[in-house]
Amino acid sequence: MRCMIGSDEMRLDVTHLFQPVHRTRTTDKRYNEPVYSFLNTSARPSVERIRQFWEGWFAQYDDSKKGGLAARFQSHDDHTHLSAFLELFAFAVLRNVGCDVQVEPTVRRKALEFLATMRARPLTFYTECTATTRRTEDASADAREDDILEAIDKVPTGRFVLGVRFVKRGAQSPSISSLRRGLLDWLSSLKGQEPTIGQSRAEWAWEDRGWTISIWAAAVEEEGGLGVVGPVVFTPVEHLRLRRAIDRKASKYGPLSMPLLVITASTEHQTERDLMTALVGDKLWQINLTTRDVTVKRKANGVFYDSKGPRNRTLSAVMHGHFGALGFADRPITLVHHPFASHPLPFGLFPFCEERHFNETGEPVTRPAIVSVGEFFGLPSGWPFFDQDP
Repeated sequence: MRCMIGSDEMRLDVTHLFQPVHRTRTTDKRYNEPVYSFLNTSARPSVERIRQFWEGWFAQYDDSKKGGLAARFQSHDDHTHLSAFLELFAFAVLRNVGCDVQVEPTVRRKALEFLATMRARPLTFYTECTATTRRTEDASADAREDDILEAIDKVPTGRFVLGVRFVKRGAQSPSISSLRRGLLDWLSSLKGQEPTIGQSRAEWAWEDRGWTISIWAAAVEEEGGLGVVGPVVFTPVEHLRLRRAIDRKASKYGPLSMPLLVITASTEHQTERDLMTALVGDKLWQINLTTRDVTVKRKANGVFYDSKGPRNRTLSAVMHGHFGALGFADRPITLVHHPFASHPLPFGLFPFCEERHFNETGEPVTRPAIVSVGEFFGLPSGWPFFDQDP
C-alpha cells in the first residue's frame, strides 16, 4: 500500500503500527510535529514502552481489518491518526473487560465499529468511536503558529527565557527569517544589560503579513529557551464540536436492538464541562434583580433532549476524555449514561471511568473511578515512566 504524506511518497508497512526505522533521537516532540512521527521515531525508553503496548493490542486485531487501521494510525494528519487510535483503544478496552469483539458489524448495510459480547454475562452492545478536531481554516492558522514557535525555539536566548503572545494571526505565513533576525537583534540588546533574575523585560513587538507577535524575556540563572506561550484567546466551541459529532453517531443507524456506546476524543483540549454541555444543554444564568438570587438552568439543546423531549434514545452512553496513544494511562475518562436510553448499559462496566447517571429529579449522580486506565490494563504505577528517560 502507498501513502502520500505532503509531497513525499513512502511505502508503509500496514502489518504493524510502527515502522522499522533506526531510532536515535531523544529530543522532545516539536511544536509542529505530527503525533505519529514522534511516536515512530523517538528513541526514548518511555515511548518504546508505548509502542510495544499498542503493538501488542494491534496483534490481536482482526487480521482482515489490520491494514486499514494501521494505514490511518500511521497518518501524519493528527485527526486521522487519533481516529484510528480511538478504535484501537476501544478494541483494547472491550477485550480487557471480557468481551468477544466483532470488527465492523453491519446493520441495514451500514458498518459500525464494533459489536461486543461479554463472555461472563448476557450482554451484547455496539460501540462507535468519533474524534473531533479544528476546522480546516483554524488548523491552518494553528499550523502556521506552530511553525513560528518552532523557529523562535531555535533562537539562542542565552540567560533569558521567552514568552510569546500572538496578538493577531495573519491569513498567510510571515517571514520566519525576518522574525528570527529581529529577535536576535533584540536579544543582543538585552544581553548588554546586567540581568536581574526573574525580572521581566520590556516586550518586543513584531509585525509582518497580518501577524502581530509580542515577545517578552525574563532573566534566568541558566541558559534559557522558549517559555510560556500565551495568553491564548479562548473561544468556547469544543462543546459544539462534541455535540455535532455525538449527534451524528447517535442518529446514523436508526433504531438498534442493543445498547450503543460512543467513545469520543479530540485533537483539541476538551473538558468534562464541554462534555456535559454537549449532552444536556447550554448553561443559562437567571438573575433576580430584586433578591439578587442567581439560578442556573440548562437550555434544552443537548444530545439527550431538546424542547420536544428526549432524543437520540438509541444512544446508551458516552465515554469521553482528553487522551491519545502517548498519554492515556493516567488520564481521567468520564462515562455519561443517557437518562432516556432505549437500551441502557449497566453501571460499573468500565471501572476506570468516572461514571455519571441521572436520578429521578434529573440531577447528575457521580460514581468515582475505581482504578486508573493504566491499572485497568495491568500497568505499573507511573508507566511509561517519562520521568526516567535520559
